Amino acid sequence: MEKSYPQKMRIIPKVFNLFLLFFGLMVMSFGIAMYLKAGLGANPLTTLTDGFSKTFSLSVGRALQVIMLSVVIGVFFIDKKRIGFGTIANAILTGVFVNMFMKVINFNQPILLFEIVILLIAVLSFAIGLAMYVSAGFGEGAVDAFMIIIRDRFNVNLKKARIILDIILVILGIIFGGSIGIGTVIGTFLTGVIMTKTLSFINNYKNKLLTNGGVQHVRD
Repeated sequence: MEKSYPQKMRIIPKVFNLFLLFFGLMVMSFGIAMYLKAGLGANPLTTLTDGFSKTFSLSVGRALQVIMLSVVIGVFFIDKKRIGFGTIANAILTGVFVNMFMKVINFNQPILLFEIVILLIAVLSFAIGLAMYVSAGFGEGAVDAFMIIIRDRFNVNLKKARIILDIILVILGIIFGGSIGIGTVIGTFLTGVIMTKTLSFINNYKNKLLTNGGVQHVRD
């Protein structure tokens, strides 16, 4: 006979989503640190963080926390329903993880080929970690929430809203003295592609987990 376990169906996805949230933030933070260690330019948000940390003599992680929490406050006053538990966790924990990785990862004068490898690892890590975080469903990141606000307020599609936001972040990053380079271009164009494929993989796995965890066949 077939026996259902509704409680198990509820618990397994929640535990897995919590894992996706915290591990995703850690992987994404590793990617940010690797972007900076490569020294070949970074994605728009990391470019702004880099410049902000240099201008105000803050650690990269602390600068990221200040930026993210500032964006959270702005989003709260514009459209507070966009803020969730994951939004706050992102704003606080990402900075903690970035500082941790910046301290433990140290490359002594790497050659250009090695820097390129580091950059590719950064792009992959950031995009995969971001996809894990988003798939957890605990609320949008502050920057992503702001992107959606831009979409709604200016009546543009999500792709154009992302481009507008990235341009704003890069310009602010340059003003504050952040480093830009080939990594900025690669990160901007590849993050979305890698993130989409990762989200598809995770969603398929979550569906299988829900199916296998929710219904169990037993014999009388």
